[in-house]
Amino acid sequence: MKGKWYFLILFWFCTTCFSKTPIIVDTDMGFDDWVALLYVLKNEKLDVKAITIDCSGLTYCPQGGINAAKLASLVNQKIPIYLGREDKTNARYAFPAQLREFSSKMSVPGFQSLKAYPFETKSAAKAIVDLAQDAALINKPITIMSIGTAINLADSISYAKKHHQFDSFKQGIQRVYKAGGAFGETIIDKDNHQQLSNFNIQGNLIIPGFFATNNTMAEWNIYAAVGAMQDVLQSGLAITWVSINASDMARITPQGLDFLEAYAKKDVALLFSLNAAKYLVSYQGGWDKIAHNFDFWDTAATVAAFNPDVVSESYHDVALCLNDQGFEYQIPAKLPSLTASNRVDYHFFPMVHQYYYGALLINESPESPKSLSICNLLNKNVVKTDVIKGIDVARFYQHFAQMD
Repeated sequence: MKGKWYFLILFWFCTTCFSKTPIIVDTDMGFDDWVALLYVLKNEKLDVKAITIDCSGLTYCPQGGINAAKLASLVNQKIPIYLGREDKTNARYAFPAQLREFSSKMSVPGFQSLKAYPFETKSAAKAIVDLAQDAALINKPITIMSIGTAINLADSISYAKKHHQFDSFKQGIQRVYKAGGAFGETIIDKDNHQQLSNFNIQGNLIIPGFFATNNTMAEWNIYAAVGAMQDVLQSGLAITWVSINASDMARITPQGLDFLEAYAKKDVALLFSLNAAKYLVSYQGGWDKIAHNFDFWDTAATVAAFNPDVVSESYHDVALCLNDQGFEYQIPAKLPSLTASNRVDYHFFPMVHQYYYGALLINESPESPKSLSICNLLNKNVVKTDVIKGIDVARFYQHFAQMD
């Protein structure tokens, strides 16, 4: 009898230890996504079921898929790759064409000569639906790491609803980790708890030499396809933002690249990715020109999503909305019903505020009257999501050092 129990305990222990988290990587294959993709492919705790290519983000298709296939081949994997569609209806909000062309070609020495394996013929949207339904059938929901725009996710939601498959589709998705979004400063509420605010939201749209705008609050992964992100937000899927507040902490510096290269050693795939980062530095005029504006955005988001020890600041059930109207709202700070109170007034400063297209906004302070809710004023539905706002950069680098 003792032998039987020993076997059962050992079986449970082994099953628990070696159970991998099934994931889909939905990527636009920007330079930072190269390292992110390699990280998940080489992570023994993750089971990458598919790579879906966002064709409306930083790369064009089919080149984004070709680049992904080459990287997967370098680590001796042949993960199914599915292409999305390019949304041309909101071209004015797309990533700058010059950067899209750069990210698509990625002229890293030796990379163009590598061979890619064929894509799947199924669309990215249908692949996500099918994989989610398969996951629901075996009661092992799949996690989606979204490191591009939300178009493929939105299309999969639309497909599932159109074919009356949404319930099983939703059941098969554990969570969507969305790289992107910008949040305001952390404040301390009356109960001495940390709370997110809308104060001093720092987006990342401005790219010196490529893109100028007065929109200082939006972030590219949302801005480039804000309608799609709205559809995902309203779908009821569990969402965790890995915001640029967090990923901006992982700056790309000469020292950081040297650190990763030291651990890359003979890892050809990682070296290609690091060389891609160096190539982008050169493309934008060198370190002096790119300083303080060059981060491991989607790479940091991916590492943080699957390693709780990397997360230094996070929030649960944050009530927020998304401004997706395509123009800027102007809301006077001094509303008739507003009293001068620091508890309420951090949403409304003594000036005219502009809530920019493509920006996430915290709903309200817990003490605020509902009539003063930002989302109510903008007539936007409120959704509760989780937010990762800070990471431990040293731990972020340590996880690369542990890559085989």
